[in-house]
Amino acid sequence: MNAHHTLVPIHGRVVKDLSDFDGAWTMWETGLMDEISQKIYDALAYHVSQVNLNRRVKAVSMWSLQMTASAILSALRNLVDSVSMQLYYVNGIPYDALVPGT
Repeated sequence: MNAHHTLVPIHGRVVKDLSDFDGAWTMWETGLMDEISQKIYDALAYHVSQVNLNRRVKAVSMWSLQMTASAILSALRNLVDSVSMQLYYVNGIPYDALVPGT
């Protein structure tokens, strides 16, 4: 993250009882830092899982598009081959045999 200056969205909410702050001199004594670090961890884990999910969806989409295109081309190839074979044969006799001089 540091090499690319990436901004990672972190959203979270920490709620503490006011009584947790009684007699505490620092945030660490209240447990606030532990809860903040847990929220940051959860936000980063969510961000990573979303990025991986997006990559997976893109990969599956590309694969399905390739398979669909391949099926369409195969169907067209079979259609053209069957039509060309019908043009090659006339009444079950090869067209070359019917044309004199070939």
